Amino acid sequence: MGKGSDGDALDDHLAALRSRVPGHVPPIRDHNGFELAVHKGLADRSLDSLHYVPVPSSWSSPVPYGSRTELREARRREMMPHPSFDVDGDGFVSQQDYRTAKRFDMSGEGILLAGHRKSAIAETCHTMGSRLHDNEIGANARCRQLMTSLREDPQFEDVTKLGTRLRLASTMARSLKMKSSQQLQGCLAFPEPRQVAPSGDEAPPPYTRTMLLQRRREERVQAEQKSQLDFLSTFGPRSY
Repeated sequence: MGKGSDGDALDDHLAALRSRVPGHVPPIRDHNGFELAVHKGLADRSLDSLHYVPVPSSWSSPVPYGSRTELREARRREMMPHPSFDVDGDGFVSQQDYRTAKRFDMSGEGILLAGHRKSAIAETCHTMGSRLHDNEIGANARCRQLMTSLREDPQFEDVTKLGTRLRLASTMARSLKMKSSQQLQGCLAFPEPRQVAPSGDEAPPPYTRTMLLQRRREERVQAEQKSQLDFLSTFGPRSY
């Protein structure tokens, strides 16, 4: 607000307030929060200048959201990913889509351009085409052909066909992984014990109950032998 009749009235009001406490000096602080030693006249002048700072126009503008629900809905819309992040063409942006597309969003604006989108689609197809091992595919020629086509010939133009191929590949991979015995063999495979000679606390951990009992038996024998050697070194050979 500019100086005028209202400004003169404000000056008179501030002068009246200062006259009540003549010894008071308004604190002036630096950007670190430490109080500066300033003359009283300069402190009063800097404090009076704050009363003439214009009020920001945004403070008097109408509230953009009428309720907390509208505010949360607006924030939710702002946080929704762009449709270009749907790199597998299934109609929505999954976590895998978002993670893959975010790596190719070079501009950081949340939108995949044409070249970056093709790169993201190619990586998604290659990842999907590499989910199965040869022994998991087995003699399934249709699955092998589909996985090979995803790795070597991803469809960039026909998004519908691409989505269909990816969904079919995901279904095949899930079905064949459940039927395959590779993971079951890996879970049931007995771990090979480490061929390391036990030395103090570096002994290999036991894998079975028999190995555990054997290790405890060896530890008891070593402890008894050590106690006997300590006794002989201290008291000498026993005499009866």
